Amino acid sequence: MKAFKAGELAKQAHVNVETLRYYEREGLLPEPARTEAGYRLYGQDDVQRVRFIKHAQELGFSLKEVRELLALRLDDSRPASEVRHLTAQKIEQIEAKIQSLQSMKAILETLVQACTGEGDVAHCPIMHCLEQRIPDKQTTIKRPPNKKETMTMNAIQATTQNNQQENRHNKPVHPEITSSQSPDAKPGCGNPSCTCNPCTCDPCLCGPEDCH
Repeated sequence: MKAFKAGELAKQAHVNVETLRYYEREGLLPEPARTEAGYRLYGQDDVQRVRFIKHAQELGFSLKEVRELLALRLDDSRPASEVRHLTAQKIEQIEAKIQSLQSMKAILETLVQACTGEGDVAHCPIMHCLEQRIPDKQTTIKRPPNKKETMTMNAIQATTQNNQQENRHNKPVHPEITSSQSPDAKPGCGNPSCTCNPCTCDPCLCGPEDCH
């Protein structure tokens, strides 16, 4: 059986030597035999094993899952359903990751649409949003006002407050009804039974039968 040194194995499996060392540290690749000079020697089975590990990782399997697959690979008597189960689980994980990535993409698109790229970073809606919270895809992101807009809004607010104060000062004061005057009496008249319209009596000295 042909033996390979580390560099030759790495070339055959399309990995680098450091990857082989990593697989050995993680227990994915068994400790190889050594020459009297201390060189590692690998066989054709090691080439196939490294390729298997690499391809499994490329499909998204974790190191723990790769170990499970390697255990199944070494025991041909175990049912194929176990391999299928591991693969189906990986598909579910990938689908969940795709949904998460799509959600991230939608949020990033919302941020990009909110930013015109004009002005300085201090008024960038993307930076402002990231400082507050990560929005969902339905969030409407508003650009923070720049210095000029802030001054304009402050001026408008100050003018509005001044107008409100002036309106309160200029508000007409209604004369209070004295206790001697009936609330039903007409202006210029102290007699609630007066039917003059308008009452021309001041004070009203006529009786109901005299008012016209």
